[in-house]
Amino acid sequence: MGPLDKLDWSDTSRTWCVPYKLKKEILGDGNLPLPGGQCPVEHDAEAPPRHVDMIPVFYHEGPPEVAMEALHYLQAVACIDLSPDAGSWALQCVRNRTPYTGVCLSQTHKDEIMKRLTSQTVMGMCNANDKLYDAAFSEHLKNVAATDGHDIQPDPVNPGSGSNGNENGPDRGRGGRGRGGRGGRGGRGRGRGNQPVGPQPSGSGGGDACEALLRAIQAAADDEEGAAGGADGAGTED
Repeated sequence: MGPLDKLDWSDTSRTWCVPYKLKKEILGDGNLPLPGGQCPVEHDAEAPPRHVDMIPVFYHEGPPEVAMEALHYLQAVACIDLSPDAGSWALQCVRNRTPYTGVCLSQTHKDEIMKRLTSQTVMGMCNANDKLYDAAFSEHLKNVAATDGHDIQPDPVNPGSGSNGNENGPDRGRGGRGRGGRGGRGGRGRGRGNQPVGPQPSGSGGGDACEALLRAIQAAADDEEGAAGGADGAGTED
């Protein structure tokens, strides 16, 4: 298998980047790396990251092509992932309809991966070049968006960048004339807001209609998980 390119940390379509504060929550107190002492090689001092700085969650994660090729070659019927990382193996299992179980670092890690997978799955269903593509779903979502005054045209190369711009991007908010990105929700117009340092995460695309759909899917998943937990609890009662 190979050759494989190392992921570009500044390419948010392939590298999972979050604020530094959220990364600490994802790793959890028990998974933070221990300090290794002073670096033996002299180099310029670097400023410590701020809580709002966007940084990669995992610096040395394998590219998604590894999961795609390995699952295809092994003809996997199920996958147990002891290091889910950004969820590339989980997403490929979604594409293949393969049962998947991942051991996350923390509850926050699980929650954030679920949000990421939900967004990626929905965008894949709207992308004609994706294995998840559903023509009926894509057409229905476009009709809903058109009713709300939005236009959904996912980019086949970067499904996180719809025609409404990068919602979390540095230059524009929803539709290119929105609220200056989530870095600063001040007045309307083309304001850049208070920009965090580092790479920016790619937005979900599709505007308010897609966001509402993502929230509904996540709420349904939470309800299903709660119902399953209640059933398990009821089964243990005498």
